[in-house]
Amino acid sequence: MSRTTRAAGALVTTALVLGLAAAGAHRWDGESWAEVSVMCCFSVLLLLAAVGIQRMRRKR
Repeated sequence: MSRTTRAAGALVTTALVLGLAAAGAHRWDGESWAEVSVMCCFSVLLLLAAVGIQRMRRKR
């Protein structure tokens, strides 16, 4: 496996774990599944954006 493939796999795994944890926390609060899914997608997008920004800074 290439380094990029391993990094992408780790990122996807981290995003999934965080998404599931966020879903459990929001659902435990009594929010609807629609709200939970929107919040989890938003959380994962923020994580991916943060990782992308860090990579851009490293390349400079």
